[in-house]
Amino acid sequence: MKLLKKILFGDKVSLPSHIQERIQEYQQQGERYVHFFCKIKYEEEYYFYLQYTPDQDGLVIREDGQVPPKSEVKPVFFIAKSTDAIAQDISKIGKQWAGRTIRTHEKVLRLLEKVDQALRDQMPPDIVEDLEAFYRVPKTFIKQQQRIKEAYQKGMKIINQLSETKICTAESRETLDKYDMQMVKGSYLKNYVQIQTYEARKRLIDYIDSKVSISEFGLWWTVQRLKRLNNKMADRWKLGDEFMEFIEKNHDNIMRGERSEEDKKKMEDMFRNIRNPDN
Repeated sequence: MKLLKKILFGDKVSLPSHIQERIQEYQQQGERYVHFFCKIKYEEEYYFYLQYTPDQDGLVIREDGQVPPKSEVKPVFFIAKSTDAIAQDISKIGKQWAGRTIRTHEKVLRLLEKVDQALRDQMPPDIVEDLEAFYRVPKTFIKQQQRIKEAYQKGMKIINQLSETKICTAESRETLDKYDMQMVKGSYLKNYVQIQTYEARKRLIDYIDSKVSISEFGLWWTVQRLKRLNNKMADRWKLGDEFMEFIEKNHDNIMRGERSEEDKKKMEDMFRNIRNPDN
């Protein structure tokens, strides 16, 4: 959180006086502005990016004080705007995701192994398939949680470097985006696998619940614990129509590690509102 406050409220690249003068030329009465915390290096030139408030219009100024046309600064705008958003995502949401525990899913895995050891030999083939599907839930959660944690740590390392050097490049943006999308994909897969295995999990629970009586108390208790944990897992009804629509629209992009078309459109819309000249 301290790093995020530095990025948002202070410890930014300083603005030379001739850059501040250019900012004032494009500033409207009553407006304030906030500037991106780094200089942007692109094709051996350095730029500053800022945004006026409350209108949210942006402005890109070259280090020599020139305000280039939109055709020149589009990549610079994209580097600054997306790096700023990604850095905030990793610093805030990424921290929350990386801190989540895997203890519950380790417990689910141990309970499944006990059921497997006791009952697999008498299970019909379709129920064995359901058991294997159920295994995918804790295994996916544990694997993806580790990937989220690794991506968060690597992303924060890049953000710290940017905070120190005050220079951002297309390469640093791409690296940050890769780690951010790794976290998004991991979080998505943890829910997606639960939706995909809902019916299989239900069939397995119904089967083992019908086969194990309280007279086999140890195994019966294992089944009861597994039932309770399964009831807490996600399904399409708990996640709701909005999440199911999100899956339909974004699944392929997330699996490829790409931004959604909606995100790309938002970026294009914001670019159209920057105050750099059209030509």
